[in-house]
Amino acid sequence: MEDINKKSCISCGKQSLGKFCSFCGEKVITKNKDFSLKHFLEETLEGFTHLDSKLFKSFYLLVFKPGFLSLENVNGIRVKYMKPIQIFIIISLFFFAFYSTATAFFSNPMDLIRAYEANRNYANMFNYNLEEAVNQKALQLKVTNEEVFNKLRSEAAHKSKAFLILLIPVFGAFQFLLFRKKYSYYAQHLIFATHCVSFFILLDLIFITCFKILGFDHVGDNEIYLMLIVFFVHLYFSIKKFYSYNWMSSFVSCVFSFFAFITVLVVYRQLITIYTVIQLQ
Repeated sequence: MEDINKKSCISCGKQSLGKFCSFCGEKVITKNKDFSLKHFLEETLEGFTHLDSKLFKSFYLLVFKPGFLSLENVNGIRVKYMKPIQIFIIISLFFFAFYSTATAFFSNPMDLIRAYEANRNYANMFNYNLEEAVNQKALQLKVTNEEVFNKLRSEAAHKSKAFLILLIPVFGAFQFLLFRKKYSYYAQHLIFATHCVSFFILLDLIFITCFKILGFDHVGDNEIYLMLIVFFVHLYFSIKKFYSYNWMSSFVSCVFSFFAFITVLVVYRQLITIYTVIQLQ
């Protein structure tokens, strides 16, 4: 005889027993209980406290226990923490909410112009004549060069937010090439890359905030170098933890990973500015 308590799940349509579907996890609704005001308030409170618990725990571990979150994730211990992509999205939203026009993730147009004039290839890797491009855009749009520059900075800031997630798969690909003998699946390195990129954005957010509090109107090379040193140290301990290397192997691996990340970031920043001026209308 068929069990009278067996019902079809409203979400997936499969038959299951109990209060929760054993296939998709959907809860079986009991109207008298689930739609009561008391139950609604209890679930709302539980949702906030559960989110806060995961949020603070995940951010604490991301900052103070490098590599731990990535290792937990690949080992299948996930319910206690926020998902890697959730951490990335939250940090990115905070960064761009407070510093929407910061040039952290797109190149300052004048920097590209000066680098082109001085023939500094590392600062203008594509040898792109941005000044000429701006002149052409000004003629095309029948506006002044200053108006083009202002629009370029605004649009580049917007596009740098929209495409920022691209840093993760590219850096993850470098990690896969470097450490594929340790973890054979690309997705495992994507998890690590997501946490690394998230920490870098958070670090940038913290540094810019500190500079503003201290009254720095302009962030110079010394301040950027300090931030990169902090990121290098964090990356070293992340690699040591996640890939289970000794200190020497971790250091050598960190050097390669660090330069791969910085190269990806520099190329991304320059491409965003170049792409933006091409697309200006």
